[in-house]
Amino acid sequence: MYTIHFLHISNLIVVHVLQRSYQDPESHIYEQVVCGPWELNKYNLVLTNEKLGTGQFGMVKKGYFKKDREHRLPVAVKSLRDNASEKDKNDFMNELNILKKVGQHPNVVCLVGACHIQGTMYLAMEFVKNGDLRSYLRKQRKAKHNLYANTKIISPVQQTMLLKFALDVSSGLNHLADKQIIHRDLAARNVLLDENLTAKVADFGLSKHEDTYVKTSNTRVPVRWMAPESLFNALYTTQSDVWSFGILLWEIATLGGTPYHGLDTQQMCNLLKQGFRMRRPENCDPSLYAMMLQCWNEKPECRPCFSELMMRLQRMLDDSQVYMNIEINEGNHYAEIK
Repeated sequence: MYTIHFLHISNLIVVHVLQRSYQDPESHIYEQVVCGPWELNKYNLVLTNEKLGTGQFGMVKKGYFKKDREHRLPVAVKSLRDNASEKDKNDFMNELNILKKVGQHPNVVCLVGACHIQGTMYLAMEFVKNGDLRSYLRKQRKAKHNLYANTKIISPVQQTMLLKFALDVSSGLNHLADKQIIHRDLAARNVLLDENLTAKVADFGLSKHEDTYVKTSNTRVPVRWMAPESLFNALYTTQSDVWSFGILLWEIATLGGTPYHGLDTQQMCNLLKQGFRMRRPENCDPSLYAMMLQCWNEKPECRPCFSELMMRLQRMLDDSQVYMNIEINEGNHYAEIK
């Protein structure tokens, strides 16, 4: 059994590692990790001042990777801060190895490359244009809702679009499971939407060498999305990701509602120990809610696998039945958000 520490990978990342004009005492570490097809030419990576966010290790900025003279690929570039600890450096390198292992998939935010420039390590990921799924869902709530009166809606949401988001995410997670990668922080906030509103899983965690991991760090954890075995015993498996996927389905059905709203962490934990589950959203078909409940089965081995969830969601998308009735929310009877 292996020990893991939480990594909060910012939504987009780009890494570059290359030649130096001076002797860097740590250069051999980066060269061993980044050499090969993922190594980018540092002269082809252009950084901008546009800040995309702040990750555990440092700043994330927008940039461009020059594929050739006429084509520039937008990327998100993550750098390791100057005062990074040895643990941060090791975690940063481990993150790069995970991203290399993930490879390419249409429903996963993928690595573009990595490089090392004048003592600074850079990671580069594909840039995903339309932000995170939770923000998108909340913007779809009626404009008269006082929290969103002045927000700009990208595109009116439809039931088929909501089901497609769920299918996209299940496909991405099935790919991670095939690669033996446990996400550990699956939530609508960690799913990104590209220019075609294709959902892509981001911010996934450590690669697994066994079926189970144990967390021993005191890092803040996403308790409202965590399976009981993760919450109470610090055990993480692909099956615990399935539990989190059930919470994400609930987020999609409620257009970005906050899970267990109105309960503090202790109350929520006590209720989960008693077998409590969130009730069915009023606009959600019983068959879709049944899928959520199956994801929330107390026994991890009894939860559906992602390949099964993919097939079931595809069937729902293909038939004419209404599984998430958007019209029911005409009166703004949405699940609360925090």
